[in-house]
Parts: sequence; structure tokens; C-alpha cells
Amino acid sequence: MPPGKCKAELRIKRRRHLKPQVEYVLDKGWKLHSFYHRSCNAKGKAERISKFREAIREAGKSYGQYSRYSIYDANTVAKWANQFPSAIISVCHFGRKIRALWTADLEYVE
Repeated sequence: MPPGKCKAELRIKRRRHLKPQVEYVLDKGWKLHSFYHRSCNAKGKAERISKFREAIREAGKSYGQYSRYSIYDANTVAKWANQFPSAIISVCHFGRKIRALWTADLEYVE
């Protein structure tokens, strides 16, 4: 998602209020995690976090500047999946089908 849409991701459609689940997490002082399906460099992550903060500020919350965020891009998720292959097997076991994956050695497994 482009940085401009990150604000909308935290909001209730066509309103400035935060989605209830987002508000709950941030009100508790917990960290907000976002998964992005493409690779994203540090500048791209910073731009997206800036839009998150903007949405929180516009919702009237005072903690936007101090809230904690993590953006997991495709590369980060791939590294994690290669580090913990048992998690992939568990996901398959619980009914979600994964057709193929790339191993740490860039080997295609089907």
C-alpha cells in the first residue's frame, strides 16, 4: 500500500476516527504491527509510519508521536519464514494451503 493510503488503513471508512481494534491496541500502549506484501526500504517504512502518526493525531489522540510501530515487508517475512520453517508447516496443518515457498537458498519447493 502506498504511504498515502496508510492513514486510511487505520481509520473507519470516510471518518477521522480510528478503527476500534487499532484504537484498543494504541490505548493500551501496545505496538502496532503492519504487514506489507512488497519489499520496502527504510525510507518507505518511515513514510508509512509518518502517515500512521498523522492519522492518529487527526483522530484527536495525543499519543501518536509516542506510539510504537513495526512494518514487516515481504523481505522481512521471507527471512522469518526461512528461519522458522516449522511455522509454515503449522499453517499448512491448520488448513491454510501454501502452494510453494522459496527456501533460504532460493530453492523453489512445491
